[in-house]
Amino acid sequence: MLNGLRKSGLRALAREQGGAVAVEYAIIIGLLMVLTISIVEFSLALWQWNSAEKSTELGVRYAVQSDPVAAGFSGTGWNGVIDGGFEPGTSLDTSTLGAFRVICNDTNCTCTGCPGGFSTTHDSTAFTDIVDHMSGVFFRVQPSNVIVEYAHVGMGFAGRPGGDIVPMVTVRLSGVTFDFMVLNFLRPMMVGGAQQSTSNGIPMPPFTATLSGEDMNTAGAS
Repeated sequence: MLNGLRKSGLRALAREQGGAVAVEYAIIIGLLMVLTISIVEFSLALWQWNSAEKSTELGVRYAVQSDPVAAGFSGTGWNGVIDGGFEPGTSLDTSTLGAFRVICNDTNCTCTGCPGGFSTTHDSTAFTDIVDHMSGVFFRVQPSNVIVEYAHVGMGFAGRPGGDIVPMVTVRLSGVTFDFMVLNFLRPMMVGGAQQSTSNGIPMPPFTATLSGEDMNTAGAS
């Protein structure tokens, strides 16, 4: 008899439908929340990616129109070409003047293969102006995230107004992480989250934009 009562009770419990709607609602609302948060986070990541890319493009656009960070590329920064024996009008291709590269960060400029007398003095005002234009598009850009590179690839001529060499100018943006709304809050709370390399944000890939130098004078830049 006891077994019969148990079986009867189990059958009754199996037929019971009270609370089914609440369980279904809990499942559905959970899925909807995950879907909504995913859409928001993905849209935010896409916006940050696009902003970082556009800020890099604007940075190089401004860099080729403004005073160079490396003083040697300014119109008065280096007369070593003419002093070295080149007649005005001489093409400065790489067979005449070897290729070289100057890389500037927020504190200094370093050169690989620079000719004698070329100044790598760092113009902090010029660098800050580039960063300010970039941060106007993507507010999270910091000076430490930006590299400005000038490369002599064979363009220019001795005695050219505004500077003998026409460098290729590259602006690089790196070290920036995605800033999420919910994921940034949840990640450190996950098992081992604080020890993960992404606990302080998921890094963006580096962004790079390159243009040939133009007037290289801030007076005409905007």
